[in-house]
Amino acid sequence: MRVNMRSAGRVWGAAIIVTLGIGVGLSAQTAEWTEARAGYGFRISPQTFATEAVFHVALRYERPVVCPDIEVSWLIVDVTGGGETIIDDLYSHYPNKYCRAPSIASFEVLSPFFAPEPRRTYEAWISINDLKHGLSYEAVLAYAAPASLPSALPLNVAAENGGSSYRFDRWTDEQLEELLLWSNHLEATTVQTASDVALADFFDEWVRPESVYPAEVWTVVKVADEVDFADQLSGVTFSPSYTRILFSFFVPDSRSISSVLDELRAFSPNLEFIGEVRTLSDSSELEEDAPRIFFVDTDVPQVVHDAQEVFNTRESD
Repeated sequence: MRVNMRSAGRVWGAAIIVTLGIGVGLSAQTAEWTEARAGYGFRISPQTFATEAVFHVALRYERPVVCPDIEVSWLIVDVTGGGETIIDDLYSHYPNKYCRAPSIASFEVLSPFFAPEPRRTYEAWISINDLKHGLSYEAVLAYAAPASLPSALPLNVAAENGGSSYRFDRWTDEQLEELLLWSNHLEATTVQTASDVALADFFDEWVRPESVYPAEVWTVVKVADEVDFADQLSGVTFSPSYTRILFSFFVPDSRSISSVLDELRAFSPNLEFIGEVRTLSDSSELEEDAPRIFFVDTDVPQVVHDAQEVFNTRESD
C-alpha cells in the first residue's frame, strides 16, 4: 500500500467539478477560456487504502456560457528513463450534463487515479474540447514520485469511559491481522534503543551512516476536519471520513529523508513527532532490502493495542 499524502486530503471522487456563472444569455458572445490551475493530487483508495495519484485541470471561461458540450481525453504515461508506458486512459463526453444550470463559469476535470511507484516519472496527456463553443485545450502534466512513498491507513478516534480509542471501521480483518503480525515481528526481532526521540533527530543522529539503511518510520497524523479542495477554487472543501492516518514509510537511503519529512510537514509543519528507536537484535540473516532500524512514534502502540481488541472481538463473533 504505497501512499503519498501531501494530501490527507484531497480525496477527489467526481470526474468533473463545475462552478456556476451568474446570469444567462452570455454564450451568444464569442466564448474563450483560460487555464485556472493544473497539477496533481492524491487520495487514499477506498478499496485498497493505497495512495493513488490523480492529475487535474481547471478551465475558466472569459464569460459564463450556457450548456457547454464538454469532451475530455486523458492518457497517463510512465515516462521514466525516456520510455513511454501507458498506465491508463479515459475518454469522457458530457453533451447535456450542465444544460439545467443557468450558465457555467468554470469546470475542473480529473484523470484516472493510479498508484505511483517511487522514483518514477509520470505524464498526463490531456485534451479538452467544448464542441458547442469551438474551444480546445491540450497540455502535458508531469509528476515525479519521490524516493519514499508511504503506506497509509485511515483511522477514527472514539471517546469512551473518560478516554479514547482508535476505531477501525474501514479496515478488513486481513488488514488488522497484517498490522498485528508486523507489531509482533517487531517486538520479537528488535530491541528499544532509545525513547523520546524527535523524528528529525532520528535521521540526524541514528541513521546518518548509509550502512544503517534501510530504515522504517511509523507515525500517526491528525487530519484537518475540513480540507480545502484547491487553493485556487475558494470555498470548495470536503470533510474527510477519517480523522487520523497511520503512516508507514520505507526509507531506503538518505536521499529519501527529504521526501518523508516533506510529506509529514503537511500535517505537522514543525514535525512534532516523538517516538522510540528500535534496532535489530540479530542482523546476520537479514534480507538485503529489509529495514535495519525503526522509528515508532508514541501513538502507534495504542493503535496496535486497539487493533488487537477489535480483531479479537471480530474473531469471537
